[in-house]
Amino acid sequence: MQYEKEMSTGNIASLKVKWMTSCEYELTLISRLKGDSIKPDGHNFIEEIKNQPVIKVSITTVTKDYYIFTARKDSIDYPYSDTVWILK
Repeated sequence: MQYEKEMSTGNIASLKVKWMTSCEYELTLISRLKGDSIKPDGHNFIEEIKNQPVIKVSITTVTKDYYIFTARKDSIDYPYSDTVWILK
């Protein structure tokens, strides 16, 4: 599982990770926890996600301080690339 937190909203996404090769994996969105929608009983609203397209991720560059990835989704015409910094 991979968890991603959007710092501006507090939303947290849960994603299933399936490694295809040592540098390629697929992400499937499983659920989203809404950070700003706390119910009266103190629990957050969890949105279950179904039939979402798979995100295909390729790690293209690796260094001791960061790695660069490119992500693609069938429903989007252009890839998304970014850098992930490794915290020590």
